[in-house]
Amino acid sequence: MAGKSYLDYVTLRRYLIDFGLLERDPAGHQYCVAESKIVQLFEKSTRAIDPFSLKKEFRAQRESRRKN
Repeated sequence: MAGKSYLDYVTLRRYLIDFGLLERDPAGHQYCVAESKIVQLFEKSTRAIDPFSLKKEFRAQRESRRKN
């Protein structure tokens, strides 16, 4: 696959941590979004986007297209 790049979830998670967008809880068991960093980087309308709702909506659209 010349010319294509692949970013696995482990590398993506490491980048998010390195850039301060993702933090680990003190026990090291869970990750959470670094809210203070998000507030600094993104305007209010962007922060209001719910990625889980978007994912659900996109999946529903994809399934609808497959049925037609």
